[in-house]
Amino acid sequence: MIEVSVRSRAVRVGVPAVRAAALHALEVGGSPEAELSIALVGDRTMRRLHHEFLGIDDTTDVLAFPLGKGGGEVVVDLAVAARVAERRALDPREEALRYVAHGVLHLCGLDDRDSGARRVMRRAEQQVLARLRKAALL
Repeated sequence: MIEVSVRSRAVRVGVPAVRAAALHALEVGGSPEAELSIALVGDRTMRRLHHEFLGIDDTTDVLAFPLGKGGGEVVVDLAVAARVAERRALDPREEALRYVAHGVLHLCGLDDRDSGARRVMRRAEQQVLARLRKAALL
């Protein structure tokens, strides 16, 4: 089961696309049965969470929290996605869905701490986005 909570409208991204991104990321990450909660938030909420859980008084793009038996919660800052997309001339929906995939892939065990791991993570994100395009959700 994948629950989605939309608490920001900084990027108009549909719940079906968010669920599909999470589902594809679970499949790519090798955890297709995991249960997830995904929250799409704005800067204020993300800044508070980032400070509360990591001690960093700033916003970030995505946070992932493992919960129980292979499940977890992913929090995506849609305002960050909008700003990054504008700065890089990208589609804001795609950037937001990339963050969803990124957070879910972290829950599946992927990381991006070094250059090799980052390449693996980027390839996995690209696989998810390609599946979304094929399903006409991007």
